[in-house]
This record gives sequence, structure tokens and C-alpha cells, in this order.
Amino acid sequence: MRSTESAQNVKPFATLRTPAGPVPAEAPAWNPQRGSAMPFHRYLPAHARVPLPPVDTLPGGRQWPARRVDRAPLWVPVDLRDGNQALAEPMDPARKRRMFDLFLAMGFKEIEVGYPSASRTDFDFVRHLATTPGAVPEDVTVVVFTAARADLIERTFASVEGLPRVVVHLYTATAPVWRDLVLGRDRAQVRELVTAAAERMARLAGDRPGLRFQFSPEVFNLTEPDYVLELCDGLTELWDASPDRPVIHNLPATVEIATPNVYADQIEYLHRHLARREAVILSVHPHNDRGTGIACAELALLAGAQRVEGCLFGNGERTGNVDLATLALNLHTQGVDPMVDFSDIDEIRRTVEHCNRLPVPERHPYVGDLVHTAFSGTHQDAIKKGLAHHAATAARLGVPERQAPWDVPYLPIDPADLGRDYEAVIRVNSQSGKGGIAYLLQTGHGLELPRRLQIEFSRVVQESTDDSGREVTADELYGLFAATYLDAAPRRELVNWRTGQGDERGQGDGRAQGDGRHWASLVIGGAVHRGEGNGPLAAVTAALGAAGHAVDILHFTEHAVRTGPDSDAVAYVEARVDGQVVWGAGRDASVLDAGIRAVLSAVGRAGVAPAGPAPTGPAVEVGQDGAMTDDTSLPGRSRAVADALAAAGLPGEIRVLPDSARTAAEAAAALGCEVGAIANSLVFICDGAPLLVMTSGAHRVDTDHLAHALGTGPITRATAAQVREATGQAIGGVAPVGHPAPLRTVVDTALAAHELLWAAAGHPHTVVPMTYKELLALTGGTPSTVAPPQG
Repeated sequence: MRSTESAQNVKPFATLRTPAGPVPAEAPAWNPQRGSAMPFHRYLPAHARVPLPPVDTLPGGRQWPARRVDRAPLWVPVDLRDGNQALAEPMDPARKRRMFDLFLAMGFKEIEVGYPSASRTDFDFVRHLATTPGAVPEDVTVVVFTAARADLIERTFASVEGLPRVVVHLYTATAPVWRDLVLGRDRAQVRELVTAAAERMARLAGDRPGLRFQFSPEVFNLTEPDYVLELCDGLTELWDASPDRPVIHNLPATVEIATPNVYADQIEYLHRHLARREAVILSVHPHNDRGTGIACAELALLAGAQRVEGCLFGNGERTGNVDLATLALNLHTQGVDPMVDFSDIDEIRRTVEHCNRLPVPERHPYVGDLVHTAFSGTHQDAIKKGLAHHAATAARLGVPERQAPWDVPYLPIDPADLGRDYEAVIRVNSQSGKGGIAYLLQTGHGLELPRRLQIEFSRVVQESTDDSGREVTADELYGLFAATYLDAAPRRELVNWRTGQGDERGQGDGRAQGDGRHWASLVIGGAVHRGEGNGPLAAVTAALGAAGHAVDILHFTEHAVRTGPDSDAVAYVEARVDGQVVWGAGRDASVLDAGIRAVLSAVGRAGVAPAGPAPTGPAVEVGQDGAMTDDTSLPGRSRAVADALAAAGLPGEIRVLPDSARTAAEAAAALGCEVGAIANSLVFICDGAPLLVMTSGAHRVDTDHLAHALGTGPITRATAAQVREATGQAIGGVAPVGHPAPLRTVVDTALAAHELLWAAAGHPHTVVPMTYKELLALTGGTPSTVAPPQG
């Protein structure tokens, strides 16, 4: 009773300090909010941190609130520089080129490609663009970034040699805090620094055609307006800017510190005061620290900005740069041509996710997987009625639906404009009952479908329920999913496979050889097709390529169907197969085989399933001794073990037990042997790495004793997840071999007392015989006692 009372007295969210201060005297009766304990007094408002421009006192007063944006600015993606420097793992050259080519395909005409003086990778990429014929179209300008240092400027100019259209972008921090704490210079000294750098740039440029200059007073929004004006006007004159060779003055909100209207005032003040205004391109570069980067950019356009720097989907330092995709599509929904193309936004997202190695959130404007999805029944009803009205309007006007005016409740943009099928998207849950299709599959059958696969499968469910006119059960949903995806892969007797790492011929001890690349061998209709890759699935797709099917994996995920060592794995693959994007799914006791089945499912659903005459018998692989092993009846993990045994030249035959042998006693009873002859495979963590201990079933491993015997640090038992990661197998079925990579192994010397040992073979139902010497040779293990002597 006391424990119950104690639990009830525990305050929820005890780490939070519920506001308990006084209610402000001036607060209306309907607002009972109390003063909080948050230390807000430590922060100064924007107007106390930087002088704000007196825009309201100018002739005609503040003008931006009355304006409208009726044309797109010049968009300048900075993903390859500003976005790239914010990545935990910066882009390699291949990813940089992939993103650059995406920008070209979308129609961007000015692209910042790097900081060539800061890294060899960036320098080499700029040189790649300069020296590769056709890499940069004639009407595209490349922007390169440099600090105000002589050596960095000279290396920057060296990088762009040979490029016909270039902007060299000079930056220097100008805000008081940065001047005082970072640069250690006053206003005059920073002006001298900028001027000297600009003069050097002018000398290096000479009269070279196609080369222009850009200046960014970094942290502009925290810099005195008169000082920014002084710097910018000085460079406009020094570089002799003119309408046919304009200078770019880029005004970054490097760290957001105020509401967007303040930034708009700052931009309008510069717009109305810059000298040689017709020779200046006024550019902005908002960040998103306050979550208002989009608003800052849009109000800046009203205030006179002509050019916007940002990243696709808002990548960048801290909370990111302004999102060019959202800005452009906001214009699109206002009837303004964005001047860049988003007609396949999912392909754009996949490319950005690949290059950045970061996901785009499901609720991200326009591009997220859920942005056109209605879970609410009332929203669904309104959208369906709106779509019906839209179709009727198109018919009345005599135009295709894609050309009719768009005015549908809850959908500010026609998803079809972005390459999406809005009916499939918004009807994900329309016929799924309270739980939803995904919920029923997860709770009833352990399937965790990726969001885009949920959307695709919802259409299948919709068609099925439309035909029957009734609600489907969780079991019926799973049956429909299996028929649509799991059964789409060719049967194992028609397409067989083997995979491995290192030497495909199985030489030596079967461990990784050379550069550790993986290989796959597919037997399709009796013909063998081989491929290599940097992982098992890459090797499988290469083998499919050898069979005449171009397969590119766009998205892959897998999970266990349930907790426990004997759970099946389910894998999902989104792939481009011979030009079409399709989903596939696979289920198997082996994680690897589930992934392969998913790839083959996608190939099958693309309508180009590997085909050919059925083989006269199961696929076989010849081991070193020439003996042929029929392994098609084994569980997937055990087939990998059989491959490793064959590679090592062991004659042992894997036996499938009628009952699961998860303990040594159970295995001994099934095999009719002593429990001490069972070679248990236990995984521990030792010095931060997995340690496989092959121990006799007659006793337990004493980790303190073993650590002392090996001379290591503490040894702890691995978790189920760590076991699966280290071995590719589940607890209860871990084999001595067949792992993703070789494991440090200890072999219990107590096993030497038995003439024949039995070890698990990758699955709780399978075991394999071998001698103590064969076990040592197979694993390369260290003989050791694993427990103190008994008695």
C-alpha cells in the first residue's frame, strides 16, 4: 500500500519548473498565465543590441508592407558550400557532382560550389568543373567563397581558372561582437582588411571577362547600418561596378535575432541608400535560428532584395539556411513562376537525402511524406468534395484537370504539380478504420512499413475494399500485403543466390580478403550471374545488372517482426528498376536473405522478374573438396554458415533439428550426446569489441576468470542487438562462422575432452558437427579456460 501511495505522490515531469509567479496586474481575466522561472533577463532585445535603421522617417515612410512579390528573385543554392560545411560527413566528389547536376536540371543559373581555399576536396571539385567539358553550361555562373586573406584569395582565383562565368565571393564578419571577440579589430581596421582583400581581387581579375565580385558583411543584421553602407559603397566604387558588370552585396542574417519585419527594415534601408544602385544586385542570406527564415526572405524581397541564397529543404549550420524549395513553391502557389522546376519533388528529395546523408522530415512543407495526407475524417471529406468539384470545373471549362484553376480545401498546392498522386496520398487512412492500415499491420503482424510504402499500399487496399464494400481485418491486410509484395519475388527454386565477402572461390579461411568487397552469385533459370559491390545488396544488384536488369536501390530499411532471438526479419526496398520506381518487400529468418528477397520483389513488381527455364534441381555450389552441398532447404542464416564451412573445406553436414535447441541441454537431448559436447556460442563485449566464446555446455563462462586469463579489461555480456550486429544471427543460433566480419574468438579447452562437438549453425533449429581441432582451425580461436576448475 505504501508503494502505491508513493508512486501516486511522484510529480510528473519533475525536471520542469511549472510557472508559479504572479499573474501580471494588467492581464485580462481570460489569461491566467503566471510568471516563469526562465532566465529571460539575460537577453537583450534586438533594438538594444544594434541600431535599427530609421526607415519610417524616410520620404514616403516604410514602403515594403504595401508591396507584392510578382516575380522570382535570382535563386542561388549554397548547399555545396554553406550546407556542406554543416554536415557531419561532408559530401565526397561524387555526391557534390550529383547535387550540382540536380541544380542544373532544376534550372538554377547561379550556384555556389565551394570554398576552394579551405579544403583540397573543394578545390579539386572546382577544378573538376573547370576542366570537364560540358560540366557547366554557358549560361550558368559558378560562385566560389573566400575569406579576406591574401593566400586564400590567390588559391581561390587559381581554382576558377578556365571557368567562363564566375563570381568570387568575399566575406568578413562586421558585427561589433565579432569585431571585438573574433577579429580583435575596430571599425577602421576591419574596413582596411576588406579594402586590401578587394584590391587584391581586382588585381587578380584584371580585365578578365565573365568574372564578377560579391561581398558579404557577415552578421549584417547585427552590424550598424551606417557601417554596412560605408563598406558596401566603398567596394562598389573600388570594383567600379556598372549595370553591365554589377557587384553583388549579400546581406546575411547569419544568426536570427529579431522578428522578420526588423530584417525587412534593414534591407529596405540599404536598398534605398546604396550608391550606384543600378550597378548593385542586392542579395539576402537568411538563417533559421528563430524559425522565421522563410518570412525574413519573403519580406526582404518586398523590401528590395533581388537575389536569395539558401539550401534545398533548409540544410545548414544550427537550424539551417533558408529553404529555397519552400520559398519557390510559395511563389508558385501565388500564381508566380518560380523559374525553377519541382515537377518530381520526390526525386529531388531522394537526391538531397543521398548527398546530405540527412532525412527530410515528414512534415516538411511541400516535400514531406505527410504534407498532403489527411488523417482527420472531416478533412478527408472536405478534400474529396473539393477534388470532385475540381474535376467538374475542369470538365465545364473543357480543359485537363492539370490546367484547371486549383482551389481544393486543405491542399494549398496540387500534389500533381510536384509529381505526386494526391488521391493516393490523402486517402492513406480513408478506408482503414480507427487504427489505420499501418497500425493494423504493425500491431497484428509486426510490419513497420516506410511511409511512402504505406501510401502506395493504401491504394491497393482501397481498390480491394472498393471491390468488396466491407472493412478488411488485420489478417486480410497482411494477406493482401504478402500477395502484393512478399510473393512478388521469384520462388527460390527459380532464382537461387549465394553471397559472401572477400574471395568468391572460398580460399583460405573464408574471411574477408583484399579490399573486403562483397560478391553475389545468382542462379536464374539455370544460368549463373555474378556481381560485386561494397555490400551484399550492392553485389546482388550488380548480379542483376549482369542478368540484364538495371537496379538502383533508392531506400532500404529492415526490422525484426517481433522481439526474441528467433524472429523473422522483414526488409523493404524502394528501387529504380529499368527506369521505373517500385517497392519490394522480403521476409526471411535471415536479415540478408530478407533484403535480397525485397530486391527481387521490386524487380518482380516492375514486370521484369528474372525468368528462364526452371532448373532441373536445386542450385549448388562446389566446395574445395568437390563435394556438392544441397543447402536450399536450410534457413537463410544456416546457408551462410554452410557456405563458410564449405569455404574452409569442412565436411560436416548441417542437421536440422525437429525442435528448437536454444539451450545446451535441449541440443544434447535432441542429438543423444553429452551436454559437455555442445559448443555454445556466446557473444560478449571485451575492450569495446565483440568477443565470441565457444564454451562447453557443461558450465557457464566466468567473465572475471576469462578477463584475467586473456589479460583484458572487464568482459560483459552482449545485448541481443549487439549479438545480431556482430554475427548477423540471433541468440540461440549463433554459429562459430558465417558472420559479417571475422570475430575475435576464444575456444573453451574443456571441449577438447569430447571426440565430436556440436555447434549451432546460424539458427536455433540447426547444428553442425566438428572436432575440437576443426573448431580451433575454423575460428582461428584462442584456446583458454573460461571458468575456474570445479571441485
